[in-house]
Amino acid sequence: MAIHKHNPHRKSIEVGNYTISDIYLTSPYNAPLSLVNTLVSLQLFEGILQHSVSGNLILLDTENLIASYPIVGYEKVNLVLKSGSEWFEESYPIYSITDLTEQRGIGKGYTIQFISDEYLKNKQTTISRAFTGMSGSSIIKTIFDDSIESDRQLTIEETSGILDFVSPFWEPFKVIDWICGRSSAKDSSSYDYLFFQTLEGYNFVSMGSLKEFDSKITYVIGDGDIEPSTAKSGFMVQRVIWNSAFNMIENIASGMYSNKYIEHDIIKRKINIKTFDYNKVFNEHSHLEDYPLLDSQNDDFQNSHDSKRFLIPEHYSLFSERESSNRERVLQIRASQLKQIDTFRLTIVIDGNLNIRAGDVIYLNYPSIESLDNEDKMLAGRYLVSSVKNTFDSGSHNTVLGLSKDSYLKDIFN
Repeated sequence: MAIHKHNPHRKSIEVGNYTISDIYLTSPYNAPLSLVNTLVSLQLFEGILQHSVSGNLILLDTENLIASYPIVGYEKVNLVLKSGSEWFEESYPIYSITDLTEQRGIGKGYTIQFISDEYLKNKQTTISRAFTGMSGSSIIKTIFDDSIESDRQLTIEETSGILDFVSPFWEPFKVIDWICGRSSAKDSSSYDYLFFQTLEGYNFVSMGSLKEFDSKITYVIGDGDIEPSTAKSGFMVQRVIWNSAFNMIENIASGMYSNKYIEHDIIKRKINIKTFDYNKVFNEHSHLEDYPLLDSQNDDFQNSHDSKRFLIPEHYSLFSERESSNRERVLQIRASQLKQIDTFRLTIVIDGNLNIRAGDVIYLNYPSIESLDNEDKMLAGRYLVSSVKNTFDSGSHNTVLGLSKDSYLKDIFN
């Protein structure tokens, strides 16, 4: 990573463990322009359901830079942050200016929105070509190199099987989403592939593989001296919000607990029906913890296969002698897996940490109200970091983590 040559006459901002060395605009029409002295707030966003990193700058502009520089959409925001001997330096194109307000006698307040180059490239590109006899991971690599033309790091988890597919003038990210929906992992029974960007680069990986990582860090709710046997004390949580523990209506409708796959072969004039049951296959797939979200002894929400039906037209030799499009194997379990990780969600606010990534696994030390020596069997345990928001403002830096889990640390039904 290139080290930025700091201008000693420019004001730096200390924010938590970081120094905002510079935030500046580059333009094809003018010399670089520092925004540090006009900065009110900087936010950076990443998430496992977001194709690209994005962010915004809130500015108080006393020099009418929108018109005088000008800021018209051809510019890039360049961020230069430093923590100890480590530098973070990235560049993102501006795509919008919002929330413009006049502050009489002071200037203009507004928000500059920015996003990764790859996202804009995606919106300017369509793909019309055949991908024949290729694995899903090979197609992703081809699209990333040939259509997105990105030089960012791409982490790829190899997929099994082969696909035959003709893209009908779809945007690259739409083709990638199609591949995600038909991909199964080569070395595991994961069908929950995602494509997303973090501050380190792009990822085409299954959530199953992410769940198998060791916890990157432990965060502690409450007294930092509490040290249960299953987790060492870690960094304190400033605030916790319980977003969702379950939504039975959504879970049933999505096919998380049970669903039915109906395949109609018009050539053979046959109907093939397969059913899916959550608890029957729970132990066949990767989870953050060992205990399911559904009681295996209570079948109120199992065997209700008509709650979600997938009707798929098929015909004999549609894919020649090759494997099918993977719909039969992927569709049912993928629908359940994606909903499982969206069922139990928390949000925590922590001291600023630019090293936590969407897709990381953390351990949440959540003491039980009944006995602070024990952990809450519902809330404690390993969580997948589904989203990250870093906010730098007023000399402070905090990080908001969206956390999700698909299983319990302990048996909650007994």
